[in-house]
Amino acid sequence: MFRIFYTLLFFLFFVCQTSAQPGFNKLIDTGFPLNHLRDMIVVNDTIIGYGMAQADTIDYQQGVILVKIDSSGNLIKSNVIVDTTGDLLSIDKYWGKITASSEGGYAFTTAPFVKNSAWLVKVDDDLELEFIHEYPDTVNASNFMYSILEIEDGYILYGGIQDPDLTLRSFIKKVDKNGEIIWTKFYGNPNFWGVITDVELVNDAIFIVSSNEWLSADIIFGSTQTVLYYIDMEGEVVESWVSGPNPNVGLIYKILPMPNGGFIGFGESTVGHSPISGHPIVQSTFSRMDPEFNLEWVSKFGRIGKYTADYTFYDMEFMLDGNIIAAGESITEMDGNKYASGWLMKLSPEGDSIWSRYDLPPFSPHDPFNDQFFGGVGVLSSGSIIAGGQANDHGKRYIWLVKVTSDGCLDTLYCGLVVPTSTVEAQGKTGGMVVYPNPASSSVTIELVKGIRSGGEVLFFNAQGKEVLRKVLPAQHKTYTFSISSLPVGLYYIEARDNGQGTVQQGKLIVIH
Repeated sequence: MFRIFYTLLFFLFFVCQTSAQPGFNKLIDTGFPLNHLRDMIVVNDTIIGYGMAQADTIDYQQGVILVKIDSSGNLIKSNVIVDTTGDLLSIDKYWGKITASSEGGYAFTTAPFVKNSAWLVKVDDDLELEFIHEYPDTVNASNFMYSILEIEDGYILYGGIQDPDLTLRSFIKKVDKNGEIIWTKFYGNPNFWGVITDVELVNDAIFIVSSNEWLSADIIFGSTQTVLYYIDMEGEVVESWVSGPNPNVGLIYKILPMPNGGFIGFGESTVGHSPISGHPIVQSTFSRMDPEFNLEWVSKFGRIGKYTADYTFYDMEFMLDGNIIAAGESITEMDGNKYASGWLMKLSPEGDSIWSRYDLPPFSPHDPFNDQFFGGVGVLSSGSIIAGGQANDHGKRYIWLVKVTSDGCLDTLYCGLVVPTSTVEAQGKTGGMVVYPNPASSSVTIELVKGIRSGGEVLFFNAQGKEVLRKVLPAQHKTYTFSISSLPVGLYYIEARDNGQGTVQQGKLIVIH
């Protein structure tokens, strides 16, 4: 009897193993030295990625690597594009993007290191070069700040152009399929540094645009604001929204238009400042607005760190089930040490975390300061998720791919490093405090789940994400009462910040009079 039972158990286990669609965590050997991915897309279940590499020539010239990989992680084709004049080509985790062309092949942006210009590059389906179009309209390092969106009759190029006086200006160019400029528009306050971070099609006549502006030339310590635009096909502004300084929605880096109107934005918001260096302390932030720019919710996730800490996401896409997958980098702990890791998170359109996972490359971690990340993410027709980026082993960079199921598992039997919603390191959109009375008219009390240990502050944001009230929180308390008689009627988001611990607790309040 027991023999039959164990035979049946083994048979079921074998069937499950063979019928499961396994994921993987693997390095891709292209034959080129020092290669990695900065961005990737999925086209007919084939991964198309691009990043930087050194050509296999005598001088190992730095160029842009293109790869075509099947859904099982097998390399189909790779090619390195270099500048024939000897300059070094480069892209960045935040700037540079690849897109599939409706005419076949792929287009992407890059920049030579020495020349004051940016490039639009087109390759065919076999990743062989078709043309390069150069735009010599910038100075200094801002030539990296070019990204691309394909449209029906050409491409939209966007980012930041640096003027001779070093002012960084938000721009959008429309070019034809050969890269020839049709129009160029500049946006934002000319007295502020600015950059367009994303452009997406809302319909066949309107784009949604996200832009970040620095209110002073100090991009590390200075205040920032987010500007959102609707523009038409000629680049003219139809409608715009401007946040207050250091808004609750943060600096928005990427936008996902929603099928039923409105959009979800992702970026980083300032949640405090380092008491030692004065650096802004930021956290990954998602927000959703309706088509009229009314804020519906704000959710913050992951570690809190300095503006330069890179505990953040670089790409996000819709999944087949209507949820959203985001990919980037963070820190994970193992054996008492912290290591740079790839970060994947699935969240709902309502801003709730469904699962999160932190991956290390398939080699023994040895250096907590290795630069390891997922630069892009895509979804296969099976619903599985592919993330691609960089792994760093003793200074050698590799293309790194991780494939998981829609539940975040390496396969249907083993979930690996998935962190469930109940234990994810996150501050959700309503987490961490009780607010009463709610609605309130003259005063409100907030009761924190975690007390303020060393002092902090509470901030009130209106429905547009602008800060409207700030109060000091004394240490060693959990309950605080504030007057709100000066606040107009409406919906407000509340954040309580602990200066010593860097934690954020959040709530909502409706004010009536």
